Amino acid sequence: MRRIPPAWTVAMLVPLTLVAFFAMAVLWGLLGPVLIPALQHNDRLITLTGFFPIELLGVLGPAFLAVRLAKVDVRSVFPLKPVAPWRVLLMVLATAGMALVITYLQAWFAHWTHWAYPQEIGELIQAHGPGDWVLLITAVALVPALSEEMLTRGYVQSALVPRVGLWAGIAMTAAIFAVLHLTPSGIPTYVLLGLWLSVIRHRTGSLWGNIAAHATNNTLAILQANFVPDSFWGPRAAVMVPLGCVIFVVFAWLSLRGTERDALPG
Repeated sequence: MRRIPPAWTVAMLVPLTLVAFFAMAVLWGLLGPVLIPALQHNDRLITLTGFFPIELLGVLGPAFLAVRLAKVDVRSVFPLKPVAPWRVLLMVLATAGMALVITYLQAWFAHWTHWAYPQEIGELIQAHGPGDWVLLITAVALVPALSEEMLTRGYVQSALVPRVGLWAGIAMTAAIFAVLHLTPSGIPTYVLLGLWLSVIRHRTGSLWGNIAAHATNNTLAILQANFVPDSFWGPRAAVMVPLGCVIFVVFAWLSLRGTERDALPG
């Protein structure tokens, strides 16, 4: 059984994932209200609960199928060896710093390109009660972090880095991560976050750090949508952008310091 997936399987996996993603979205839209009567006539709840089948079956499912078809060792493609909790905490703090910078890059990108980030996403992640918080954190933060990291930093990065080199493989993995989100207005977020997550995966040889960092980014987006008005950010750019850069650089360096000896091939 091989340890590294064939690179050509990535070209198969990306369109397969997109097809599975849309298929699960359509199926859940039709079957969700039938299976869970409480979803009837509530498009927002249908969308939120749809994250579970879409992410687990439409994103994670194709990755596991590719592993089976390519006859690859699951533990090599989805490495889940332990990472020190203090190191993961530092990665989370670094991601918080990056999130500050991305907030402004996203706004500037929207201004330059006139591609506004979809308003419906902000409305979707508005909490409407304690139970809604549990659903939002689970469906929007945790489940996508797990499934998307296993697909991209797991299968895709494991296939590309050994064949095209470290930095080319990381860049291609980040690009694929961005493409799979199908939201051109979110390019700054997906590319920068994708690069950071790929570096974590490479340096630690495990997916736990980037799953935690990914979940942190999504959780911060939920908190920002609920507690921080858009008017807060503009006047504070001169402070928040440098602050975010310093937080990211310091905690990223501390979190990855000494990890190169633990990295796995790919």
